[in-house]
Amino acid sequence: MSHQSNPRVLIVGAGSMGLVCGYILSEAKAEITFLVRPHRVKDLSPPRRLYCFNDNKLKTFQAYQVATDPEHMIDAQYDFILITLDTHALMNEVGTELVKVIGKAVCGSRTMVVIGSVSFDIRPWFLETSQIPSEQVANGMTLVHAYAPSVVKLPIHEGTDRKLLQEADQGYVDSLGAGFIISDSAPVVAEKFFALYNSSTLSSCAVYPAEKYLLFSASLFPVFPAYELLGWPDYDAIDPEGEIWRLCISAMKEIQRLSIMGVMGEGAAESTSGVGVIQQFSGMAKAMFPFPLVEFYKYHHGGKVVTQDRELMEICVSYGKAEGKQMSALRELLRRTQ
Repeated sequence: MSHQSNPRVLIVGAGSMGLVCGYILSEAKAEITFLVRPHRVKDLSPPRRLYCFNDNKLKTFQAYQVATDPEHMIDAQYDFILITLDTHALMNEVGTELVKVIGKAVCGSRTMVVIGSVSFDIRPWFLETSQIPSEQVANGMTLVHAYAPSVVKLPIHEGTDRKLLQEADQGYVDSLGAGFIISDSAPVVAEKFFALYNSSTLSSCAVYPAEKYLLFSASLFPVFPAYELLGWPDYDAIDPEGEIWRLCISAMKEIQRLSIMGVMGEGAAESTSGVGVIQQFSGMAKAMFPFPLVEFYKYHHGGKVVTQDRELMEICVSYGKAEGKQMSALRELLRRTQ
């Protein structure tokens, strides 16, 4: 951390993930700055109001600054840069140039980078593009689910304070144990981010071994195209022996058996079952209620980040082909949802 009394965090992007993580970290006494495109500034005038489904209360988030020029981060001496852009945005032409500026700002400094973009093995690309030393960069992922009620209208279930939700800029739920997981691929980054995040007391962070992190972040993604093909039903209504769900489980096992997943992946492939995955997602939906998880996934994975999801699975296919594996189930899922 810096020698200042409060750690300084630059959050790249201010969507749902960025705002909720920013609020949590601000409660850990971090000084938050968002880096956004100029047209987004008007949407970020403080305070931002966040509705928490866990306690049905409206939280106020106003202790932050906003920057629009990527060059701002050079010599700014941030303790952390947290990237919350989706992978497609991060790896396109504009995003790639941004990563190079991040590299210029971080190289030779003590700043640590957490790549919060959901991805498959994005860290090697990021390290090569930014030229940042590997010990300063870790992957991370929020497990807090959030959406903007003014942008997307999801069902409001019993137990939700409708009035407060409609007043909120974001509605979020944090009910899956850890609210953030970070890979130990850069141990010092993981240790220090873990300490900062957990000092907020609003949420908790867990550190995963790199292999477990990659397995966790990638192997569940076939669920979403399968779920789309089924019409986004309640999880308990899914037939575990149905053709689409069996295709989904086969695709999951193909990802789990990629050599990059190691022994842990082989073990996961042996234990993954149609009934087990249904129970896992059904349990999540019940734990997060009254947050509308099924409808959220339809909006999020069926639309907002569908390009990112497809690219992640296509990368898995390419890894499999390089190992001489057909990846036939995963390719079929992708074909059916083109």
